[in-house]
Amino acid sequence: MTKTSDPPDRTIGQRVKSLYVELGILVFCGIILSGTGKTKGPVFDTVGPDFLPTVVALLVAGLVLLEIAMELTSRSGGDQPTSKPDPSALRNTLIFCVATTAYLLLLAYQLTPLFLATCGYMACTTPLLAHRLNWRDALLGAIVGLILGGVLQYVFTQIVVIDLPS
Repeated sequence: MTKTSDPPDRTIGQRVKSLYVELGILVFCGIILSGTGKTKGPVFDTVGPDFLPTVVALLVAGLVLLEIAMELTSRSGGDQPTSKPDPSALRNTLIFCVATTAYLLLLAYQLTPLFLATCGYMACTTPLLAHRLNWRDALLGAIVGLILGGVLQYVFTQIVVIDLPS
């Protein structure tokens, strides 16, 4: 009988090489933080116009640093990369990218209200994230998206007073 051995642990160098997305996000957060404090124009509140971008960039950077620390200190370093990409994963990634781009374009050009765009986006992406392409997950995503979009539409237009397409 031959004994199958566990895959060897990845070295720190291999782990760092797999963190290119996280490092890109950190660079993006750094670019945002380098631009804060330089905003000109009217200030309508006591915290100033740079407060929200600064806080969001710091939160995202903190979470990404936590992810990097967890990856670098993990014992096995995560799953070993496969030599062949999974065709369904590539398809799902492409669909997710197209759905996200369509969602952002619908909102940017104010072609549909936020709650409807969010409903459609969640209906498309929930089955992808659940790794089960079925109508039940799409319906659940649509319902959650409709509720979430409605709440966000209300918060933005009634509480924060940001004009959104309706």
